[in-house]
Amino acid sequence: MLVSIDLGTSSVKVAVFDVDGNLLELNKHPIRRQDPEEWIHAIENAMPQMLKRSPNREVFVTADSTSGSFLMVDEYGNPLAKPSMYYEKDIETYDLIKEKRAVDKLSRRGVIIDSSSPLTRLYGLKKRLPDLYARTKWVVPVTTWILYRLCMREGERWTSIKTDFTNALKFGLDILQETPRYFTSIYDELELDVDKMPDLAPSGEFICKARSHWSEKIGLYNASVHQGMTDGVASALASGVLEVSSVSVYSGSTTVIKMATKKLITHPSVYYHLHPLGGYLASITTGFTGLYLSWMCERLFGVEINKVDQLVENIKPGDEFLFIPPGDRAPFYDPSINASILGLKVSEEESREYAIGRFLRGVIVGLTLTEDYLIRLLENLFEVKATEIGLSGGGVKSRVHNLLRASIYGRKVKIYPDIVNTGPLVPVLLRAHLYSNLNTIKEKFIKPLETLEPDLSLQRTYSKLREKYCDVWSALKEIYNRINKTT
Repeated sequence: MLVSIDLGTSSVKVAVFDVDGNLLELNKHPIRRQDPEEWIHAIENAMPQMLKRSPNREVFVTADSTSGSFLMVDEYGNPLAKPSMYYEKDIETYDLIKEKRAVDKLSRRGVIIDSSSPLTRLYGLKKRLPDLYARTKWVVPVTTWILYRLCMREGERWTSIKTDFTNALKFGLDILQETPRYFTSIYDELELDVDKMPDLAPSGEFICKARSHWSEKIGLYNASVHQGMTDGVASALASGVLEVSSVSVYSGSTTVIKMATKKLITHPSVYYHLHPLGGYLASITTGFTGLYLSWMCERLFGVEINKVDQLVENIKPGDEFLFIPPGDRAPFYDPSINASILGLKVSEEESREYAIGRFLRGVIVGLTLTEDYLIRLLENLFEVKATEIGLSGGGVKSRVHNLLRASIYGRKVKIYPDIVNTGPLVPVLLRAHLYSNLNTIKEKFIKPLETLEPDLSLQRTYSKLREKYCDVWSALKEIYNRINKTT
């Protein structure tokens, strides 16, 4: 059996698969606060009971969690303070370090240091709480801490531990090396101890046989524990981004585009992860996108989000208003560019439902054009063409929207389940020699819920707008810049 633990911000999901890729059980438990004991409690409650009923079966276990979150622990792996989470910012500390040479050098290696980076937060903690820093044996990514809690008996010293490359990335990993290693220049310049960081290993590498009392309590005693990955990388793999030039779109409150590449090319809109199967994951993240759709539904129109398809389907393609998302993130990184609605026209003859539908369809079209533009940005940068696009996240539940995506992208889309647990299993399956062929793994474990082909009529309707969309967005940038100069 294969067990995958997905420790998110608001919940934990534990999935159990058989070796043929069949999902045997999937449980979820909420997380009320970011606290190690709360995580342990949630995992215990989400762990399927079937594992306890099958004590003699061979079990492989791995995990993923949030990128950049970490714990400061003592030599026994006990947390010395509350976790430092990926969403926390330390602007004051960042202002102190942003001009340092090593920060610039690391950014040119594809790893950006900003106010929420773990190294920024760690440096700030060292300055504010030097005693805590001095007592810290290990600075451990959350994924790694969970896995070693399975490995190490209570009271056993954590004398040597490893973390996977994807979780180590934001801690200053030099990913241009053939074998990635910590970029020691930044540790030297910030006077941080690189010896407090775990050693490095690829995702999927065998760590141990589970021996802790906790592993026995949850039915994982003697399981083979394997290195995990970050949740973002897990999501990409679970959406089919396994081979070079494959692309996924994660749609939620924001949008994340990921492409598997062989090389790293610096670009102001693109940041990188190491791909667990080799090469890189080039990524682009927008500002709020899907959040505007839910906001309009709930706050402006009083419409349930599951009614959107019905309202949007009644609108003639091309008759919608056009929504343009904000430009505070990729591709402009200009917080002055607010979200906009273009082509607003009033008709006293149309019903309220039709008017609402024009707004909502306009948002969907605008979001899709944004996704398409960013996909093409990556394709042009790496001189490749993706034949299909994987879709995942809470924003891919609308069939109307997904058909628009296929039509505007001009290629088929595959919609994947909104669980990332299959992602961390892919390198485990290869490294544990359960499979040798990646295509077979993809066929058995990375299964789309639905595949949609482009609608030629929709494709023709939006082809001109698709080609000039970037020009429209750029023109809005100029307008907002002029407005801000006069206020």
